[in-house]
Amino acid sequence: MSPLLSLFVAALSGTSVAATQVAPELRNYRVGPGDVLQVRVYGEPELSGAFPVNDMGELNYPLLGGVPVHGQTTDEVSAWLLARLDEEYLQGPQITVWLDAYNSQPVPVLGAVSAPGLYYLKGPTTVLDVLGQAGGMLAGGASEVR
Repeated sequence: MSPLLSLFVAALSGTSVAATQVAPELRNYRVGPGDVLQVRVYGEPELSGAFPVNDMGELNYPLLGGVPVHGQTTDEVSAWLLARLDEEYLQGPQITVWLDAYNSQPVPVLGAVSAPGLYYLKGPTTVLDVLGQAGGMLAGGASEVR
């Protein structure tokens, strides 16, 4: 059964649903300070929105306060929110969580590049991707990258 069909069937049956919208290669991404999570709770706009992860690895979520998310995947965050909201506030909530901004994985780029500085990984990223963000290598600047 497709994820969308599963969500529809669960909605009709009143079953609680926690879902994540994330590319398969990002399923194991661990949330960290600076990241931004999008949370959607079906039929509950006041519980839906973009929530930044603070320096302590928590997001400030309505009704629940500081939610510990550091080091968790979006699946784990979704399941945690589902359990708490279903237990205390809503009957059969349907929750979707996904990463809106990846800001917790800084990479310093130094040396013979057009724009040295601090860049952030946006999911799976190669050295060439980061060098591209830094404007590329300067002519005759380096023969080795570390």
